[in-house]
Amino acid sequence: MRRYLGRQATGRTNTSSGRRIFLVGYSGAGNLGDDTIHEAIDRAANILGVEIWRYATRNRHDPDHRAVYFRGRGVGNYLRACRGADRVVLGGGGMLKDEGFGLLIEVLLTILVARALRKPTALVAVGVGPLYSRTGRWLVFAIARLVGLITVRDDDSAQVLAELGVDSVEVVADSIFSLAEPRGSTLDVSIMESASPIAVISVRRWFHLDPDGDKLWNALRESIASALNGTIAETHQLCFVNLYWPRDAHASEEVASALRTTLPPTFSSGLMRWDDMTSVASTADIVVAMGYHAVAAAALSGQRVVALPYEPKGISLAKDLGLPSVDVDDPEFSEKLRELLERCVRDAEFAVVDYERVTALADRSWRGLRLALGTPVAPL
Repeated sequence: MRRYLGRQATGRTNTSSGRRIFLVGYSGAGNLGDDTIHEAIDRAANILGVEIWRYATRNRHDPDHRAVYFRGRGVGNYLRACRGADRVVLGGGGMLKDEGFGLLIEVLLTILVARALRKPTALVAVGVGPLYSRTGRWLVFAIARLVGLITVRDDDSAQVLAELGVDSVEVVADSIFSLAEPRGSTLDVSIMESASPIAVISVRRWFHLDPDGDKLWNALRESIASALNGTIAETHQLCFVNLYWPRDAHASEEVASALRTTLPPTFSSGLMRWDDMTSVASTADIVVAMGYHAVAAAALSGQRVVALPYEPKGISLAKDLGLPSVDVDDPEFSEKLRELLERCVRDAEFAVVDYERVTALADRSWRGLRLALGTPVAPL
């Protein structure tokens, strides 16, 4: 397995300089991407000589003494975390979208409290959008205008903010790319064994905010299954990975039920960790993924990837990595996916991630972390 290292990482753990960070993100919600982003920021802080002193969690039973929960009695601890920090960092991942307003309101209130306490604030490698409502746009605009520093993970996020009238933005990369390791390193892959080539599949039920969401999902599910049936379902061991538990598990089972396979498909169970995902990806002949961080894990593992983006973030990532992709909204989705998978079968070099592109994302990721955490940044 090939993995990659950005040039800004030192690999050394430094003693904390006493700069204390209060990190506000979406960890603890059963989402591999958000949990791994939290781990990446925590690790980077340790390397860069700062301390994640407290962090916000979605899990009220988080046993870590640093965790604070923004509900009920936890609000007092949350306010004390702001007061005791030297810097408040918000992110990363797709925080600034309005599938619901709870997190946006929490982020806005946190920034207001931090400003009242005269604490520096920063957004680290956040994704912005999609925004479906006037209220959501207003909340994101207010957050972006009040926060001290904004770094976003892709050009599309910067464009959404520009359309809202916010232009003091630096485009970096998702913090997860800071987890890249030196090219050529290995990881234990004994959890996956098969005599047949393995295809790792990541699907997610989408269109949940659309009034016709059930109809659209059913059509997408059938389209994915049809493309797999026409190409790799009968020749590969299909391994479904569930990055958002248990939501993705239901989607995986629904797609699998429409497949014609020689070997029974396998499914990841329970909460996946980043190392689980990279281990599975490293065994694959091909990764077919809707999940943003499934694509990222495959890229960092040096595997072939076909991306099935369902939001602008996925389109941007596929573009940054130079990967073939099919937007789930494409009216010719099934036909185009089948063509890509047929080419994967014919050409072992097709859909291979470019090492230089991954390295560039790792460098951009480290730049974003240094900016947000308030550590020295080398000039571009």
